[in-house]
Amino acid sequence: MKQFTEDNLVEQPAIKLFQELGFEYQNHYQEKFGSEEERNEINDVVLVRQLRESLAKLNPNVSAEAIELAIEELTKSRANLDLVQANKEVYDLIKNGVKAEVTGENGDREIERVKVIDFENPENNHFYLASQLWVAGDMYKRRADLV
Repeated sequence: MKQFTEDNLVEQPAIKLFQELGFEYQNHYQEKFGSEEERNEINDVVLVRQLRESLAKLNPNVSAEAIELAIEELTKSRANLDLVQANKEVYDLIKNGVKAEVTGENGDREIERVKVIDFENPENNHFYLASQLWVAGDMYKRRADLV
């Protein structure tokens, strides 16, 4: 009877397929939170360490300051916006990159654009699949099968 579960019929075959497509995979069911782990708290929805590494790889000529500013912009709360506006903002950042105002070598402020996804060379992107990812919000705690 155990063979007819959602895990066996849907989740595990999907994980296998994503791995065959080159995705890194990790099960987060018993994830521990803290400084050496991926997330500090259960309400963190972005895997910041992986985001930082990916942004640095995609933007080798961009300053570390610009990378950190891009992470701040990508992860900031948009809870006060309506869903359409919040989605539009994030879509624009993903599509066009994040503009980061940094201090240049001569002390002047300059804009650096941080690419979030390499659409021209998809193999440069980091593809990651998380299963059993717990996320807590203001009202509920949920566990996503696959993200």
